[in-house]
Amino acid sequence: MIKEHGITITMTMGSWCTSFPLEEWTEDQFTGFVDYFKKVREESFGGHLDGIDWDWEGFCSQVCLKGNCKCDWDDKVCGNKSPEELKAGVFFEREFDTPGHPKIKYQCFILPTRETVQVMTGITHHMKEAGFIVTLAPMSTAVYTSEPDNTPKQVMRNEFVKWREHRIAGETRSLLDMVDAMLLQWYSGFDATLCTNHDDPKACTCDNIELEDYPNIYNNTKDPEVAGVFYNYFDMDDFGGNMYPQWWPTRCQACGKDVIMPNGTVMDFPCYRPGDDWFMPGNVTKYPEIWHDHNEKMKNYTETYTVNDKPGHAYWWPNNMTVGGKCPRSLDCPDWRYHNEKPYARQVKLLKSLSKIVDISKISIGFETLGVDVLVQQMSYSDHALYWSTATNEEKWNKEIYFHECKKNVTLGEPLGSHRCGAPLLQQQWGLKFNTSEMIGLTDAIREETGSDLAGVGVFTLDGMMWQPDHDKERFWYRELCKLNKHYKVPCTGPCCSEEHYNSPDEEHTTNAIYYSIHPDAEGGVNDNSGEKEEQVEWFEDFIQ
Repeated sequence: MIKEHGITITMTMGSWCTSFPLEEWTEDQFTGFVDYFKKVREESFGGHLDGIDWDWEGFCSQVCLKGNCKCDWDDKVCGNKSPEELKAGVFFEREFDTPGHPKIKYQCFILPTRETVQVMTGITHHMKEAGFIVTLAPMSTAVYTSEPDNTPKQVMRNEFVKWREHRIAGETRSLLDMVDAMLLQWYSGFDATLCTNHDDPKACTCDNIELEDYPNIYNNTKDPEVAGVFYNYFDMDDFGGNMYPQWWPTRCQACGKDVIMPNGTVMDFPCYRPGDDWFMPGNVTKYPEIWHDHNEKMKNYTETYTVNDKPGHAYWWPNNMTVGGKCPRSLDCPDWRYHNEKPYARQVKLLKSLSKIVDISKISIGFETLGVDVLVQQMSYSDHALYWSTATNEEKWNKEIYFHECKKNVTLGEPLGSHRCGAPLLQQQWGLKFNTSEMIGLTDAIREETGSDLAGVGVFTLDGMMWQPDHDKERFWYRELCKLNKHYKVPCTGPCCSEEHYNSPDEEHTTNAIYYSIHPDAEGGVNDNSGEKEEQVEWFEDFIQ
């Protein structure tokens, strides 16, 4: 059915934390891959696969599972290492200020090497020779400029650009010339220390123009009478759990030590309000006194931070946890608009640079369109501050049911209740906001600058934008997809695919008020011209609009 509508189906090769080759391949290995693909295509997919999609990102040789991951990144240890050094294995230790003060060893993520891209280039050539489609979906850090990397250790990443050419089957061939399409993952969470290593102080500043419904810092207490549903899974001291913070740096803005501020200065920026860091992470099974401490402090917290003279809702932040910045980032995944700049200026700059080494009509812009409208049921047990999904192990392992719909939330009348609603995907909604008018604006700007059109958009995932029957609630991103298809007119079925829809008048444009996660006149804000490094910003309630 999908194929009948002209849809191309490819098999994704890899993902984050999936291993990839670190040594060059021979011609025999390339042809062997194609033969194996043909076998899998026929025996497992009924001949319906059209090709492959490259998504090799980063991994390490250690275990990396939820709740037990020994792959990590430390800017000071990993960020100055060459691809060859990372490939050989770079390790570091962290000592946790938790009961027992354990030291845990981690390996820096290994990123694609020259040899990795040689394998991709060789496979791509032979797959194309066999008549198959090959596409590329690089992390934002892997494809962002045509400029050379002049650092001695090649720490500016950009791997699929600088190593795109290899001798394959007797000729020099370019990976970017051969792929049929490329989706830029402008929703990456990992900056690979580009922000620190780059010599432009504005390379990663969060001076993007924010909207109230899509801020850099998410406010979980917007309505103090309703318990916030934003939660995040943390993993510290080999023990994980779900936390409900008051605020969360969801996208561009980071918090912790030596944070790049919107005006380009670097300072320590706090992650929480004083008093919210009452939660001591640690192994509650090995040290049961931890959960007793959690329960006591959680109760004290609700009685201290009252709402309408009643105990308020509980929020907490694990001791010593910090959060890094994510897309949109000016350098490799820029937002639509920035203060005091022409709309799309940074995006156009990036895409014009890439147009020197790849046909821009192959490039589509990638967005996250996650199911941010989904609320699931969480429940706490002996430790009132550790909430878990109510799905049983039997449901997860045998039925692939991981959550149940939320039916009960804590209230001001029962702030320490065992049931709480949670939005599992809000914390991972990274990148610029999927917006039709902005996408059309960028398309027009690129056409004006280069004379070429972009290939369109790509999303991760379809779940957040799928059409629903009339009796079901419309998904969060569906309306934008519907608006966009008035311009793209992709053949499909449903209310977004008719001539009536295509010819209907556009919705009246509404102007959104500019929002500031960090007050523009605060230290580090977009209007702060001091240019001096501050040692510490006080609790950012004074700095948040």
